[in-house]
Amino acid sequence: MTGMKRLVPVILCIAMVGCGTRAKVEADRTAPVHSAHNNKVCLLAGAPPSDVKVVALGRIKATKRTYGGTDELLPVMAREARKLGADAIINLQAEQRFKGPLPWRVTSPTGDGIAVKVLPDSPKLDCLGAGGRLA
Repeated sequence: MTGMKRLVPVILCIAMVGCGTRAKVEADRTAPVHSAHNNKVCLLAGAPPSDVKVVALGRIKATKRTYGGTDELLPVMAREARKLGADAIINLQAEQRFKGPLPWRVTSPTGDGIAVKVLPDSPKLDCLGAGGRLA
């Protein structure tokens, strides 16, 4: 039985690694490079207000390998945006998508959005006023 007790933590560890959320960043190579930061990132489902000028830094895609809620993706996406120096993720879509072959199709949360930096000569982005949320 002691062999089984040693095996259980290994199995749990493998299961947890396989179930994590991962993000992929497709940086825009023509965009200026910005320093990473630790500030909150604004998450907007649509475009920023028309008076706010932004520059796109890249596209962020995230997925969770197993079932769960889309809210689990948002902190991971925000972390990747901060690494790019972004102030916001715009046109954010987070939804359940089908994965796997038929008939064993299961859904898992998937997110996609564009990381942007607010330009210095632009008015400040009021995230909550624009209908977004901070992460």
